[in-house]
Amino acid sequence: METIFNICENQEITIQPVTSTEITKRISILKRKKAGDVEGLTTEHLIYGGTELTEFLVTLINNIFYTKHVPEVIKKGLLTPVHKKDKDPTIPSNYRGITVISIISINEAKDKNECLILITLDAEKAFDVVDHMHLSWKLYHQGINGASWLLIKERYNKTTTQDKSQGYISETFVNEQGVKQGGILTANFYRDYNKNILDTLESTNIGFKIGTNYVGCPTCADDIMLCAGSEHDASTQLRIIENCTKNDRVKINSKKNEILMINKKNKDINLQLLNEKIDEKQNIKHLGIERQEKNNPNVENIISVARATMHSLLVLDYME
Repeated sequence: METIFNICENQEITIQPVTSTEITKRISILKRKKAGDVEGLTTEHLIYGGTELTEFLVTLINNIFYTKHVPEVIKKGLLTPVHKKDKDPTIPSNYRGITVISIISINEAKDKNECLILITLDAEKAFDVVDHMHLSWKLYHQGINGASWLLIKERYNKTTTQDKSQGYISETFVNEQGVKQGGILTANFYRDYNKNILDTLESTNIGFKIGTNYVGCPTCADDIMLCAGSEHDASTQLRIIENCTKNDRVKINSKKNEILMINKKNKDINLQLLNEKIDEKQNIKHLGIERQEKNNPNVENIISVARATMHSLLVLDYME
């Protein structure tokens, strides 16, 4: 990692400075009435801060770009444990940690009557277990270098969190894993972190195809689906998942994985992940879209999901 750091440090690659117009544009789309950060600041402070605050943020951000150093205050987070519904409240893992960071850190198979096996996989605490050093290494070897790599590494270097519960706030502790859920780049970071899994699956060419196009593992961030035309291919895909997740320190929750058979040939299958059989269902959900055994799509649901996705993309495009 030190070698990569030195290479990036010596590369003459700069990041384009931000302008007050860009900062104002981003502040204008911030959501209001959100929880304050560890310093008690909320988005309203930025929205109503006026020209002087905007100019301060321009100076602050451009200094970060120039020095590749992120102030410690921006790396702080305030974590509140939220109990998962219908789970034993005495078990710590049955709480989902919601961290407020600094406000300043701005149908082929059906047509051909072929058997299709769909397997949805659940990565346990996916975004929370991404190892920072491992992520930095992967990003560099996927073409992220120079000032951009240094800033990403610095952003996650020695980030700190305080735990808030029942009105009390704990001592500060350092995070060595986890990426910020909801961040603009977070889904990309997680995709890059898991790229080895996707590349390995595609390189084997094992899984379903539409014509000559490989569609064996449609994925968005931590939502992975395996598509196979036979039990043998599905089993091979699962062995690849086991090996890759072990190397990448990703844990798959075998109890939440599900199988859907389309055009089932009256044959029971026995597919296992981590020595546990995966349950077969009559319908499963992936990326908000429900898939059914008889492949009769819920058109209204698909339109609703598509509309929500489109609106999300429009917001991202506006932010860019």
